[in-house]
Amino acid sequence: MEKNKGKITKTKREEQLLEQIKNLYIGFRKNYIKMYYNKGMAKAKYHRPTWALHDNQILAHIRQKETIGIFAGQIFSKFICFDVDSPELKLSKHTTKALVVLLNHDYNISLDDIHVSFSGKKGYHVEIFLDEFIESNKMEHFYFDVLNNLGKLSEKVEIELRPLHTVGLKLPLSIHKQTNKYCHFVDNQTLRKKTDSENYFLSIEPMSKYYFEIEVLPDSKKINQVQFLNDDEKIESKKIINNINYKIDIESETKAILLVLKNKHLLYPNSRHNFCFKASIFLKEQGHDIAGTIGIMTDVLENTFKHHREMIDKSTTQEFALSELARIVKNTYDKNYIWGQTSKEIKIYKDELKEVLNINTNGKSLHLKKLALSTLIQSKRYASQNGIFYMPYSTMTKMGNTGSRGRLLQYLLYLEEIGFLEVVSRNEQTEGTYKKKANRYKVNISQEDGDEFIVLDLNSLEKYDFKDYIVALFTIDEAKEILTKSQFYDLGLAKLYKL
Repeated sequence: MEKNKGKITKTKREEQLLEQIKNLYIGFRKNYIKMYYNKGMAKAKYHRPTWALHDNQILAHIRQKETIGIFAGQIFSKFICFDVDSPELKLSKHTTKALVVLLNHDYNISLDDIHVSFSGKKGYHVEIFLDEFIESNKMEHFYFDVLNNLGKLSEKVEIELRPLHTVGLKLPLSIHKQTNKYCHFVDNQTLRKKTDSENYFLSIEPMSKYYFEIEVLPDSKKINQVQFLNDDEKIESKKIINNINYKIDIESETKAILLVLKNKHLLYPNSRHNFCFKASIFLKEQGHDIAGTIGIMTDVLENTFKHHREMIDKSTTQEFALSELARIVKNTYDKNYIWGQTSKEIKIYKDELKEVLNINTNGKSLHLKKLALSTLIQSKRYASQNGIFYMPYSTMTKMGNTGSRGRLLQYLLYLEEIGFLEVVSRNEQTEGTYKKKANRYKVNISQEDGDEFIVLDLNSLEKYDFKDYIVALFTIDEAKEILTKSQFYDLGLAKLYKL
């Protein structure tokens, strides 16, 4: 009779929590675990029901009638959990805080993407959720690398990888059967209890899988040993490490993005999500604001739907694709995703800087030299194989040039006139719309190697001032010879060379 009662009625809040648990945690339903505890037992235990995980079991967990856990798939997973446990809560807290700091500082993971919950007894779950499935062996690789970098732990502390295909993970937001304590979320720095765990849980946005793969996962070639694991674990971790090589070539990715932007439509089937994420980082780094980035990428998607519909899954509507685009772009800007550690090395050579410094015209030469150097750096960083790159005015200003669009246009026109810069397209209107595309340029000077150069830190380009390049590559006599007297002193070079 019980089976014929029909669907269980859910409140709006329960429906929201159910969907968020499914979205963040559930990727494998064939098996799950239930927690149970009876008086006289030394500790709570788990058993596996013989049936698959159903939404009703998740709902019972949300209502705190059951406490369930889930497994990872054999090949893919949606998230990673570092299960921190010890006999002493104080020791678990200390280890959890250290782990969060390591993930944030050493792996460049935003604190917004690190979620910590109390296990219900004397431990914590530190979790990172992804917006797409990822190979489980990559998560194992990441786990071993993190533990290696965390250093030797107290013998009383364990940090276990969860979920596995063979070992489950208890979900949060229910009751630990032995302690009768609620498994709540905590602040990931202080570990203080969140005032409303359910609202916090509903606010979680998963991290981009593409960013995780590009910027977070360690390079397998750089890992030589796992210092503190036992012999069996060392062997297992090295197997995982040695069999993975998945780093993405950022230079080729950038060229692929430029090609899509040039053609104004997706070039490969089922590449929409990939393009949206990577192009949003690319355009953000070039200085576009959120609205500008969404506008440029909207043109690509709309044109794809109109003229190349076969490139996007039939079940995906244009309305859904554009709403997803807005979400992805906002997330990229909110969490400040960057290419960072995998970007190609950029060098500015002495002969290149000499050519920049030789640019001269009445009254504006210093401003022109600064802008010319900015375009050279942008070209080295983003130009496609044919030397063409995008550069909005906002990027020029961010790199230390004037904020006046009118003056920037004058300087660009002069650089074009003397042949330093070629303007490939300016104020070009996107077909069928009133929208303008970003201008495209090409630097027309020989970019040859030499013995004297400066290597740029791509994560801190804003810290470089024009004079820094001069002092780094020229002696004081060379600088005086190539610059006018007023330029030399206006830049404060006399004081810098004395230092």
